[in-house]
Amino acid sequence: MQPRDRLSFSAITKRPALRFPSGIRLVVWPVLALEEWDISRSMARMVISPPQGQPQLPDMPNWSWHEYGMRVGFWRLRKMLGQVGAKPTVTLNARVCETYPEVVEACVENGWELNAHSYDQVPMHKFGPGLTQTYETLDYLAEAGVEYIGDWVLDDEPVTLKTTHGSVVALPYNFELHDIVMMALQHHPSEMMP
Repeated sequence: MQPRDRLSFSAITKRPALRFPSGIRLVVWPVLALEEWDISRSMARMVISPPQGQPQLPDMPNWSWHEYGMRVGFWRLRKMLGQVGAKPTVTLNARVCETYPEVVEACVENGWELNAHSYDQVPMHKFGPGLTQTYETLDYLAEAGVEYIGDWVLDDEPVTLKTTHGSVVALPYNFELHDIVMMALQHHPSEMMP
């Protein structure tokens, strides 16, 4: 099924206003990525370019950047999210459960939702992290019981996508608000983060 076959076109200017309960006007979906990066492979993302543009193995600087996130960054974010009463969806590589069980236990203790994000963080064109899919990915996800995705950047409102096994809701996800895009790729200062 082609992507356009999964939902009808709908101009946002011609839809009825989206109404939330209790007069809520805006919903923010905090998403926190917890990823496992295998130092024996090229890093899935780089905060610092390799010398002379040649990828290196092991890539200690970029692997260390990831490790810092698990050792320090996660715990600071956890504290801040607790202070503001936010419960994020955690996009979690399954391997994080094996390598960083204390981090996963902290998520569960806080009542955060765990969201499947592959086994580990590798560039996978056929299925997995990196917003990559085949034409059949949604069908497989629906068949496995997945109810929503955050991979389709096509609307400001949740939309229902048809699959061969029922439907899947696509929640709005904006690349332009993504921290990696804003800071590591577009080189904006941290003050630009909303």
